[in-house]
Amino acid sequence: MRFRYFLALTTIVGYLIYLTSLKSTEENTTEEKESDTVEQEIITYVAGTCRGRCKVFDLKIYDSGKVELNSIKNLGKPGLHTFNISKEQVEELKAILESENFSTMKAEYFIKGNKGSQIFEIMVDGKSTKFHKKKATKALMKIKDALDRLIEVEK
Repeated sequence: MRFRYFLALTTIVGYLIYLTSLKSTEENTTEEKESDTVEQEIITYVAGTCRGRCKVFDLKIYDSGKVELNSIKNLGKPGLHTFNISKEQVEELKAILESENFSTMKAEYFIKGNKGSQIFEIMVDGKSTKFHKKKATKALMKIKDALDRLIEVEK
């Protein structure tokens, strides 16, 4: 008889431990989901190296207004710099991307045989466009200029 009580008690304790572990897993999942919705990356802008003194960096803009600037070369102090822009500025960037039809642009705008030119890349929603400044369309340069203004503010 004592063995049955012991077995029942052990089963109940084991079940309670199991339920407790499920609750903590659900809490972690909820926190991860909340952080994912807050920090959704909308634009990535990369400036590659060149043979001269060009600015080399990676820029990421999130829909929350958070901006991460990884200064690699010739742009202030090297390293990761984080700052915020307003929701209005985020919406303005989205509007420029839409008005200039970024989603319909070609994947590449390169000058043939010009290996020393700096290559830029802009990525939005999985769409990527790489280009040299001299070969880029006016619409693409308008987008680049809007993004460059953010870098000048942080510099």
